[in-house]
Amino acid sequence: MSSSTRLFSVAGANSLVPLLQETFEGIERLREEMRTHVEALRDMGYDFSDQDTIPSVQAGSEAERRIRSCSENHDEVLRLVNELTELGVEVKGLNGLVDVRSRYEDRVVYLCWKEGEETFSFWHEIDAGFAGRNPITDPELFEGTFLN
Repeated sequence: MSSSTRLFSVAGANSLVPLLQETFEGIERLREEMRTHVEALRDMGYDFSDQDTIPSVQAGSEAERRIRSCSENHDEVLRLVNELTELGVEVKGLNGLVDVRSRYEDRVVYLCWKEGEETFSFWHEIDAGFAGRNPITDPELFEGTFLN
């Protein structure tokens, strides 16, 4: 672990929850818009079976507008994820699953949150993943770094 890796106390992690909720609501709206555009493009006869290739479309067409909107939405999702990453949040799923690092019993672990939870109420070992979540029974046992 790098000496600059941010560690969160449970209180510090919980202070992020309103931002996380707002961010993932925004991401879901953007993803829903993208799904709507892709469905409309498929209805227009455009093939998206090759995920690495954007279909050629006529300039100025409805299809071009929809593809451009999808690209802009994709870029905005990436920007939102990058903003969270810069805060020390590790986004594990665009459906609102995140981890932040903390110190517990002299080792680094993850505090875990998923959209819909009011607080960071679970933790797991770095290599355990979501299935290894344990309830946080004493928040005071989890340490963050200064200014957290």
